[in-house]
Amino acid sequence: ETGEIAICRQAIMALEKLASQACSEEVIEALAHVQAATDDPTLRSQAESAIQRLEERFHGTRAVVKTPVPEGDDMLVDLSTIEPAPTIIDARTLRPGDVLADRYKMIRQVGKGGFGVVVLVEDRIVQDEIILKFLGPKFALDRGMIERFKHELRLARKITHQNVIRIYDLISFGHSFAISMEYFDSHSLATELRGGLPIETRRGLRILRDIASGLAVAHRAGIIHRDLKPGNILINDQLEVKLVDFGLAAAASQPAGRLTRSGSLIGTPAYMSPEQIRDHPLDPRSDVYSLGIVMYEIFTGRPPYRNADTMAVLFQHVEGKATPPREVNPKLSPTLEAMILRAIAVDPAQRYQSAAELELAIQALPELAQG
Repeated sequence: ETGEIAICRQAIMALEKLASQACSEEVIEALAHVQAATDDPTLRSQAESAIQRLEERFHGTRAVVKTPVPEGDDMLVDLSTIEPAPTIIDARTLRPGDVLADRYKMIRQVGKGGFGVVVLVEDRIVQDEIILKFLGPKFALDRGMIERFKHELRLARKITHQNVIRIYDLISFGHSFAISMEYFDSHSLATELRGGLPIETRRGLRILRDIASGLAVAHRAGIIHRDLKPGNILINDQLEVKLVDFGLAAAASQPAGRLTRSGSLIGTPAYMSPEQIRDHPLDPRSDVYSLGIVMYEIFTGRPPYRNADTMAVLFQHVEGKATPPREVNPKLSPTLEAMILRAIAVDPAQRYQSAAELELAIQALPELAQG
């Protein structure tokens, strides 16, 4: 079996696992492309089997959504077979002024993500604005998943750092659940990168330094982010920077019935580490890799690995043949280019060994002090 075939087999398994939290149609389409394009019969059979399992799994999920829960029997319901739709809050229908649990007054919807709808509310007891991130039905109806969220968020709320969004609690509204967290009036780094242009060097380094600082504190507490990307990096007009969603990826990646499992595959393909893709055990160097990918994008205007085919992106991460950053942006210094390439090394042993080490390297760059 050639190296490429072996990597493709790993990528097919990774895609199938990723589909549990990602867009199933996109993954099935990618697998169908592999099935049609490959000349290897084992790859073709593996892709076909994966497609069948995904279609059965997601068809089954859709089929049970319409079943209501009998009133008064909700605690006896088998959540694996029916969904109590009438008791679930559809956060998309909330309007300004709506009040939840006689406490949280809806102000506005501020976003939608892989976990559900995100709303800004006024907590009328503490008289402060906070964020409620509602968990979608596929999370809220899984009792094991909720227990894992409780476990991971219990760890994540211990992170107290100026560059990390504080998590407060997991709140129950009947069969609906929302994560309450600090409100930070800001925009995401993804918004700044949307135009495909590099960010000014000193600004980019300040953002990266602050994120590395927040990551270092989390890593010392034994917490890995697992889904570090521009969309999870928030910036305000004063260039204050905060990282959001610690604990969420870890909670969603755990298998039913277990609270911990290293290396479970979940994340955003463009920013995932090779060991994450291969479903290997993770340590802080996985987050260092993801931050290195963000660093590459900040200073070139694009991520190093891009392709309409998710499978191809995963393969590129494992292969590790990124275009040198200075070929994309000749204005970069050789030192900064070397730092980026070290952070995104395929072999974790070749990277910065911690976010703290990367933070120190950024601090030492003369470009950070300029301007």
